Order: sequence, then structure tokens, then C-alpha cells
Amino acid sequence: MAFPEFFLQGFTTRPDVDMETYRKEILITLPGKESDALAAKARQHGIYIMGCALEYEPLLPEYFFNCAFLINPDGEIIHKYRKAIPAIHAEMAMSPHDLLERYMALFGKGRSVLETIFPVTDTPIGKIGAFICMDGHFPEVTRALALQGAEILIRPTAFPEPLVSPPLNTWELQNRVRAHENMAYVLAPNTGGLMTDELPECFTPGDSMIVDYSGMIIGRAPYPGESLVTAEINLASLRGRRLDPRRNFLTQIRSELFRDMYRDPIYPMNLFQDKPLTDRSEVAGRGTKGVIDSFVQKGIFNRPN
Repeated sequence: MAFPEFFLQGFTTRPDVDMETYRKEILITLPGKESDALAAKARQHGIYIMGCALEYEPLLPEYFFNCAFLINPDGEIIHKYRKAIPAIHAEMAMSPHDLLERYMALFGKGRSVLETIFPVTDTPIGKIGAFICMDGHFPEVTRALALQGAEILIRPTAFPEPLVSPPLNTWELQNRVRAHENMAYVLAPNTGGLMTDELPECFTPGDSMIVDYSGMIIGRAPYPGESLVTAEINLASLRGRRLDPRRNFLTQIRSELFRDMYRDPIYPMNLFQDKPLTDRSEVAGRGTKGVIDSFVQKGIFNRPN
């Protein structure tokens, strides 16, 4: 069972909300009393529950993370994924990349950056990985999970208009392509409406979906509002597909051809390692103007005439 992004806390765009307000009124710990309530339901029904929450981490008290978490039928949190690519135009939540050296020192524990930042958990119902909302714009995120064996990719999201509805259909396109190119199921619960006076009620209009490993939608609620979407996850069929050499995308990656793309850094790491964000007015400091300017200088981007 998977829920959308912000399903426990909602989200705010108010400019006067600072880190102190987040700590006092919004953030939760994982585990904590909120996840304990979900854990009781997991034990009661013998199910796995994927949730997503704005998380306070006591080891890094000056930051917070947007965290997807998986609870097993014993009520234990067995998986945590902290959003790698927050929406820098809106979110105060940190990416581990924003303080990568500190983060790896605390949580790496002998593992690689790939294993630490993009965990995959093996369960009796499949190998599970998570990506959150904005992560879906970047094929590298789900590829990092798939190349570690992830079979089910869960995407808790609060995807807004106009990216969900026609003519853009960005939400559907991303979910289907991420499933197809990685030969993996994608479970994509999207927030189906807001209870706030800050934004229109259907700013996040639902359209939750389940996509199979061929990119076909097998379950969908194409409207806002509270809903339930179900589908069968056929692991035997998926695993058979992954052993078929035809159009076997993961095994046909000619990695040597692509290494130079990432030889030089693009978005700077450790951007907030020494000076954490304290209020929403500082979010603009996460912008990519410097990267855009460098792309123009290199001829990657061109300025309009």
C-alpha cells in the first residue's frame, strides 16, 4: 500500500514559514508516533506500507529531508529514501547531495554513494526502491535503483497542474517511460487535492497510476479526490522479461560512451554543508543561474536573439 507525498503533513508555500516553524509544527521523526500508527495497520493486515514525510533527523538537526519510508508486516521501517532532487524553486527540504560529505560520514558505513543515497530493499514481494516527485524528471534516479536490482519503483508525489492534464501529460509520460526503460513496475500515487487556502483545491489533481514493466498503465484514477487504485504485480513475469535479451535496456548500456557526460560536476554538491537554509526567502539561493551561465559559455545553451 503506497500513499502520495505529503499525505501526513500537507505542504505550505507561505513565505513566513522558517526552519523553526518546520521543527515545531510540521516535521516528524521516523520512526515516531505517526509511523507507529501506520505500523499498527501493517501488522493488523499483514501488509507493506510505503509513506512519505518531511523528516527531522536528530543527527542533522539544522536540516530536514523529504523521506519515503517502507514499513513491513511486522511494523518495522525497513527502508528510507531521502529525496535526491528536491524542487529547488519551492522546497526547503535538503538533498543528501547538499551536504554530501557530512551525509556519507554519518550514513555511508562502508557503502558506496550509490548504495547509500539510492537504497534498494529486498522483500518477499520484490526488490523495492523509491523516488519522489521531482526525482521523476531525472532518468538517472530510477536507473540508479534499477541497476541495483529494484523491481518495483514507488513514486510518492504531489505533482501539480499543468503537468498532469492534457496537453502536457508530463506525469503519465514520465511514469510510463521510467517503467519501460528500467523494465520495472512503477507505483505512482499522486496527491488528489489540497485542503488549503494557499492554492487551488485541484492544484494537485491525482491521476495516481500503476504501470507495468512494459510501460502499460494497469491501474489508474484519472481524477482528483480520495481514491483507491489496485493492480497485480507479477514478479515471475517481470523476472522472465529481464532474462530476455531482446530490447534488454539495462544490459545494453554502453557505459564507456557516457562517462564523459559526468566527468565535470554540474549542480554543485555540499552547497549547504556549512550554511543551512533557515527560511523560505533563502530558497532562491538554490537556483542554477551559475550553471546556466556556464552552459551558455560552453555553447550547450544559446541565448535568444
